[in-house]
Amino acid sequence: MLVAKNIYKSYSSNGIKNLVLKNISIEINSSDFVCIVGRSGSGKSTLINVLSTLLKPDEGTILYNNIDITSLSEKELNNLRLKDFSIVFQFHHLMPYLTAIENVLLPFMSNFKPVTKKQYEKAKEALAKVGLAGKENRLPGQLSGGEQQRVAIARAIVKSPKVLFADEPTGSLDKANGDEVIKILHNLNDEGIAVVMVTHEINYAKNCSKVIEMEDGIIKSIN
Repeated sequence: MLVAKNIYKSYSSNGIKNLVLKNISIEINSSDFVCIVGRSGSGKSTLINVLSTLLKPDEGTILYNNIDITSLSEKELNNLRLKDFSIVFQFHHLMPYLTAIENVLLPFMSNFKPVTKKQYEKAKEALAKVGLAGKENRLPGQLSGGEQQRVAIARAIVKSPKVLFADEPTGSLDKANGDEVIKILHNLNDEGIAVVMVTHEINYAKNCSKVIEMEDGIIKSIN
């Protein structure tokens, strides 16, 4: 499904090149729940940003269903993100002046066309999946931090992605809300969505089908 081969990624600062990813090769299958773990600065977030096409690698290829997505145009990458890939960040990035359901509907508004009844129902279903039925018309400020993150997950799944990338989705939550978010991600994985998650929480990694440990820009182990 998603295969990264010999990936390198660097950043330059004051003329000095800092190699962040060094010869990374991994394979992610459609049924996988992948956890990427490692210390801060090990390259976890850079790796997930490269896999999700938010960053372009300096070298190497990423194949998605046998198509080299590193060679796609920005328009083609945007279409891929809208159709097959979706991303949840540590912070929810909700629009504070939009209700929960309006935030979830945002992916349907990229072409500036009116929202259809079918799309509205899909947004309601997505909110129900994350346990927010009945809270569709609340503003983000009227929701708890855990509920706000669940709205972000609903927004990410409303267009039925094939791969959900989650970069520290529990990083700003307490344990109870973090556990609830992880439970939701596992439920989505059971429904057929591949999940690729960066986490500092080793306990969350224990239930993943594949654990990738990063260290200094390389893969230390895959279990």
